[in-house]
Amino acid sequence: MLDLVSKSLVVLDEGSGTTRYRLLETVRDYASEKLERSGEKDEMQDRFIAWCVAFVTRFDAESTPATRTGWLKRIDPEYPNLRFALGRGNDPLLRLCAGLWHFWEPRGLLREGRYWCEKALQVPVDNNPEYVDLGAKVLKGIGWLAQNMGEFALAKQWLSDAREIYTRNNDQKGLGGVLNLLGAAAYYRNELDEARQLFGESIRIRRETGERLGLGSALNNLGNISYRIGDHDEAERCYRESTEIMREVGDERNLSLTLSNIASIVSARGDFDAAEAMMRECLEIRQRLGDLRSVGNSFYNLGVLNRFRGDHSKAQSLLEQSIALRRKIEDGYGLARSLTVLGGTHADLGNYTLARESLRESLQLHRRIEDHIDVIEALEEWGILLSRENDSMGAARIWGCASVLRQKENAARLREHVAAFARIQARAKESITMDDWEAAWREGESMSLDDAFGTLLG
Repeated sequence: MLDLVSKSLVVLDEGSGTTRYRLLETVRDYASEKLERSGEKDEMQDRFIAWCVAFVTRFDAESTPATRTGWLKRIDPEYPNLRFALGRGNDPLLRLCAGLWHFWEPRGLLREGRYWCEKALQVPVDNNPEYVDLGAKVLKGIGWLAQNMGEFALAKQWLSDAREIYTRNNDQKGLGGVLNLLGAAAYYRNELDEARQLFGESIRIRRETGERLGLGSALNNLGNISYRIGDHDEAERCYRESTEIMREVGDERNLSLTLSNIASIVSARGDFDAAEAMMRECLEIRQRLGDLRSVGNSFYNLGVLNRFRGDHSKAQSLLEQSIALRRKIEDGYGLARSLTVLGGTHADLGNYTLARESLRESLQLHRRIEDHIDVIEALEEWGILLSRENDSMGAARIWGCASVLRQKENAARLREHVAAFARIQARAKESITMDDWEAAWREGESMSLDDAFGTLLG
């Protein structure tokens, strides 16, 4: 091989950290033409596709939390080859999609992954037990990808189909995993009772099977419900048990998630320095792992923290980094959340035109993905902007609408935000009569979410 390198027929590439060889384009074209004439092209292509399938199958079967990062880095330079293999027949498509969703999600390739998985789900099963099992994996993967794209109804549909297969086959490991994902889908639809039941069942199964990683994930998700409803003590208990498990199994990615959640509780207690130190540790882990979606979330969390500690310029910079990354990987749900807080931060700094632009785009995204939870915060931020523009009547209407949605969706405000929001509302009340305030508030309470969209977006 080195002989070919010295003759410039093959190029040595060590940029990925491993030694790889590639052909120059002119040499590759010549070799392809010769292969075509030899009549061996189909055989060579079949061998190449078989190698791609075996490579991804090994990744799916052998990667562990401790080795997942190394595997992802091994896949990165091979992905152009794998993309070629994905388009070469039903069997390789199904087998590759069954494993590659573990790659697509952390690399932010949500739309591409969903495209291939949708094609894989069209592969005829014909009562082939192996294809049924592979199809369940693809359903689980596309459900997870759709959820991360903010398409929660589709996520529930695909994950429910996977649950049916795992239940029919009495596959407890598969069932425990898909129940956890279904719980997350219910959580993001704010169906908290259903989410709690699904997480609890996943935890029960995983305690019985001894699947520690899955148990830690489900515990973290159960903690999210407690955090959502304001029971921070119970949330912290779940997060800390999850953190112990993630350290035990060596899963840095999920460890960064649980640490970030604990940091949110520490921040709520007012210890911003300790919270930021934990969030910075999370960011460092995620950057090292190349987990782009989680990196975007870390910038978002740091932006929120710095906004509430009063460092608005720093918050703006962090949020803009989050937004740039989330645009790049087409993370619509995360982008909407970052734009909401950036809009509020612009308003804090007196940049009302920029605030309106960010909040408008945030609401447009929330409407598109049919999110009924985080959109409430976007409405409240818009009300704050109106109050700062001396439109207290408009602010009262939007806040009245948001208050009804909060009650309907059981979405408690975070404790660290309650006092600050109450002070802003008190100042707005001072500029108009109590009768006008109450009339505007009641008008807002009668508005639907679609009414609010129509009022603010036109």
